[in-house]
Amino acid sequence: MTDGQHRLEALRQAITQKPEPEHDSVGVTIIEEADIDKGHQDFFDAAQVKLLAKALLVEYDGREPVNWLAKEVGNSAHVFKGRVERLGSVGKNSLKLFTTNQVKQGVLQLVVGDWSLYGDAMQRQAEQAVGPATGLWKERLVNFFNEFTQGNDQWREVAERPLEHGLSTATPGMREKYLHFTGAGLLVLRGVGHGILEVNASPDGSLTTEQKDLVRQLASPDWSRRASLWQGYLSIGPQGNVTTQKNHIILAVAKAKKALGLSITAKEADALQRAEEEQPAVSR
Repeated sequence: MTDGQHRLEALRQAITQKPEPEHDSVGVTIIEEADIDKGHQDFFDAAQVKLLAKALLVEYDGREPVNWLAKEVGNSAHVFKGRVERLGSVGKNSLKLFTTNQVKQGVLQLVVGDWSLYGDAMQRQAEQAVGPATGLWKERLVNFFNEFTQGNDQWREVAERPLEHGLSTATPGMREKYLHFTGAGLLVLRGVGHGILEVNASPDGSLTTEQKDLVRQLASPDWSRRASLWQGYLSIGPQGNVTTQKNHIILAVAKAKKALGLSITAKEADALQRAEEEQPAVSR
């Protein structure tokens, strides 16, 4: 059922308390579609009188290119398959990695790479950048994530283990220990990824040898939450929680890009310089 799950559950509970409704008829509307994506689009179109949750917009609105792109990346990149929470948040003990909204925000940053943009402005910029080349961008982004997964021990371990109960890797423990299993870490990864994808991009969506080398370099450092690479740039609390403040993300991206020899933007350079000037005062 696409809609009406709350009504279905109410009927189940009602029958356990009073069996008479089990013999009654219940009116339903059935829309038969051979293509599940078409069924989702029908649901989206029928729900315009009331706005859908952002996660459902990504899942059901296939006409909007960035939503389609985020969904395809979530379904196609090895590490994301079956591990994206389509609705709500990722629970502490969940085997899922990220939410649909986190995947979409990361896609926006990979495509646009402009930290001065917010919300609708970034969405419009991404739509212009993607244009009609959604298939090309899908290949480019999926290749980026697959290459990172192959080069990173933790992501590769998750991707290579099945999701069936008892066989999957300890994702909750990974989330507690490593930055790149958090929403903040995903933004850092994709902020740097934008710079990599800008380096001599190929016309068919494949990664060049130079890009592959840069992705492997990005995948190889210590991504644990308390690694020296992030100290003073990402605010990590006593319990290991990571701040998602934009300025801290920009600093982490700037430092990682600088370490890889990638060019940094004026905004990133300014933020990095101010942070380095303030660092001695913090140390004292």
